[in-house]
Amino acid sequence: MPIQDHAFLSTPFFAAKIRVTRIIGLAIGVCPLIYVFVGFFASQGRATAVNPASNAILLGLYVLSAVMGVMGIMLPDKLLARSALQAPAEAGADPAKEKLRHLLDAYTRTTILRLALFESIGIYGLVGGIITGDIVILMALNAFSAMLIFLHFPGREKFLGFVDKVER
Repeated sequence: MPIQDHAFLSTPFFAAKIRVTRIIGLAIGVCPLIYVFVGFFASQGRATAVNPASNAILLGLYVLSAVMGVMGIMLPDKLLARSALQAPAEAGADPAKEKLRHLLDAYTRTTILRLALFESIGIYGLVGGIITGDIVILMALNAFSAMLIFLHFPGREKFLGFVDKVER
């Protein structure tokens, strides 16, 4: 039976778990806005003249942000799901339903980890904005962070894609 037709996907447990994952995703997604707000006020009135040390800091933060973005995108779903699938099943439970429950737990953990990696990009923008007084890094990295969080925001369709990727 294809996973899209499985009755587990219409249970209150599944809906609640996806809702909690989405709320966590929303909380993480709001962070770049908070970082821009805080960074904007923290760097007000500071000199924005860029010196060689500032250039090195900014370059390092841009590179680190790119690495975090790639790490979040390339996160090995199969490897992270494998540990969840090896968890013991409840006695007398439907094996297919238990497998989906474990996959849902793996999806939740993987999504939170991925979104946290994307959020770290916004933190680098905040740090760069405060250290150098450069608003451009603050805005650029937080916009990049928000975009990645939005593109990977959790939901039912993303879960189905996760399951397809894990089972291939």
